[in-house]
Amino acid sequence: MLQALKDYAEKQHLMVLPGFAAKEIRWAVDCSPDGRFLAVLPLGEGKNPETFPACPSMTDSQLKTGGEIRSQVLWESAKVALDWTDEEERKERDARKHGFFLAMLDSAGASVPEFGTVVQVLRSHSENIIKALKENRAKPTDKVTFAVSGKIPLRDTGWHLWWAQWFREHCMAEDTDAQEGMLCLMTGALVTPAMTHVKVTKLPDTGSFGGVLVGFDKDAFTSFGLQQGRNAAMSQEMASLYPKALDHLLANASRSWGPVRVVLWFKQALPEAKAALDWLDQGAEDGQAEQMDARSKARTFLRAVEAGQAPDLGNNEYYCLLVSGAASRVVVRSWEVGRPEALVHAIEKWFSDLRIARREGGGVAPDPKFFAVVGGANDEQADFLARNILQFWGCATQERAIPYELMAKALKRFRSSISKDESALHAGIGLLKAFHIRKDKGGVHMKEHLNPEHPERAYQCGRLLAVLAALQYSALGDVGAGVIQRFYGSASQSPRTVFGALIRNSQHHLSKLDGGLSHWYQEKIAKIMARLGDEFPSTLSLEQQSLFALGYYQQMASDRAPRTDKQTEAQTQEVTQ
Repeated sequence: MLQALKDYAEKQHLMVLPGFAAKEIRWAVDCSPDGRFLAVLPLGEGKNPETFPACPSMTDSQLKTGGEIRSQVLWESAKVALDWTDEEERKERDARKHGFFLAMLDSAGASVPEFGTVVQVLRSHSENIIKALKENRAKPTDKVTFAVSGKIPLRDTGWHLWWAQWFREHCMAEDTDAQEGMLCLMTGALVTPAMTHVKVTKLPDTGSFGGVLVGFDKDAFTSFGLQQGRNAAMSQEMASLYPKALDHLLANASRSWGPVRVVLWFKQALPEAKAALDWLDQGAEDGQAEQMDARSKARTFLRAVEAGQAPDLGNNEYYCLLVSGAASRVVVRSWEVGRPEALVHAIEKWFSDLRIARREGGGVAPDPKFFAVVGGANDEQADFLARNILQFWGCATQERAIPYELMAKALKRFRSSISKDESALHAGIGLLKAFHIRKDKGGVHMKEHLNPEHPERAYQCGRLLAVLAALQYSALGDVGAGVIQRFYGSASQSPRTVFGALIRNSQHHLSKLDGGLSHWYQEKIAKIMARLGDEFPSTLSLEQQSLFALGYYQQMASDRAPRTDKQTEAQTQEVTQ
């Protein structure tokens, strides 16, 4: 994984010398050449700060080393740069940081004279600058840098040589020790290991300073008497390179699902394949029928690969990293490596297994977004645990069977919608269908539409309940809490205790219909009863209850379908039987 991140950083030209890092800065304090404060300049666009690709940067350990309290250089939080703090317990510490900040600006002035001007302005006009920042709704924690007549020295390179020399003398020597060199995990070269690694800053839930992917601040993280960075030896350059790569990927090639961030990239850039992966956060819902949906993109790319029309895949691979933040740490949830075409095959199979008839009748429901499927099994409408999302991800990209517990959650969500007389989620009922398709047995009988010949009695019981509910509505109209709201729960768990009374009551409903419609319902009920055999099942397991739900849903959708759709469905069933 680290090697893949290193390769990505090199291809994206992210390699930066030690002591430099990309930083997002929100404000610039503009000064005149003669030492007057001019204005506060907002940086970036809208709420997004400007990213400076190569700023002076010290790690936490470098900021604290040698008993000296240091600050960052040429940029800092407003509270440090301007000695602007209301926290009594931190005033002395921040004041010492402020003093270091001014001293370093003075030192930088030997290379870039404008910094000397900035020091004069800070010492003379800090109160006016703080007032201007407050008027612009800036916070003490916002990062600031400086400009002279609108020109920001941090954008130039005139100070680079001065800073690189200072960093080598005061940080790199202090960040290593006199022990013999070790082999770098990233390059295999003999190096003096960096004692700490740069933090990842683009991952939520890692705190304001970011989180570490490789850390050593606990006794349990040491071995063979090795301390800190010697447990995962890397040069200073490599220890800062892989976090830069991960930050770049998090900003440009990731999706966020609840507590988990999914990062996906390719060993060799494949724009076509990337477009085919829009299924992660795109669906064909919301009336977008005229647009190519995510599944169609995946299928188009797959056929192009098979026909030799896509770019030569050679030894290409996809890399997928699932991470989440926990306090100041980066937690790796999953790491996958595979062939791009295998991933697209898996996507195609995922959508195929989820396909289900529209609840209103009339064709097949649109392909859902990935997270809509996750939501279809989230019965409490709360954030899913990272483990649940990881299970769904494995099902989608590795063609794994749907875990029993996810089927149970989807079933509970479906039951809840029934009891509340709400529309069932296509994604949730599709997940129940996928569960049975991916099991060792039974999947062959699971269709997108109604399967009257399904061999499982639980499925036929669900069909029967849907027909009896439709019969009641035809006979009596809307009676409030009908057959479904009153009997679905008990019928799906203990059919024998419920269906006898429902069948007897259906005779009363049939007597209220005209001859043709009454005969139509009697024939439909008789055919289902023939599939059920001599008696109803006494109890149904959770797995059988999911078949009951599918039978009920597909029968309901079939009955609602327009006549032309019913004819098409019947013809399809004749072909597949």
